[in-house]
Formats: sequence, structure tokens, C-alpha cells
Amino acid sequence: MPLGLIVVIAWMAFVSLFGLALLGWALSDGQFDDDLEDMKYVVFREQEPAPWPGRDKKPEGV
Repeated sequence: MPLGLIVVIAWMAFVSLFGLALLGWALSDGQFDDDLEDMKYVVFREQEPAPWPGRDKKPEGV
């Protein structure tokens, strides 16, 4: 086989395997577990804003 054909087939295999690896990572990380319809309406709820993650709350009066 010509070298160009081997390179093209290897590239297609690499991209396919990389895509499957990213899909597996997203599934294991829980990216598809949330209710997508609920996320659209979170903006319209009357509630206090969520605190920044990893930041401590400042004491009052500072």
C-alpha cells in the first residue's frame, strides 16, 4: 500500500478512538446525567445566587 493511504487510515483510526475515549470520559464523569430541560429554567427561578466554589464566605462588616 502507498504510504499516503496508510497515513490516512491511521489518522481516521486515531480520530475515531480519540472520540470514543472522550465519549467514555464524559459518560464516566456524569456529563449526561443532568436533566437538560431543567437547566433551561434555572435562570428564571427566584433564588440567591450560588456561591463561588472553593471560596470562603467573607465575615459580615469586612
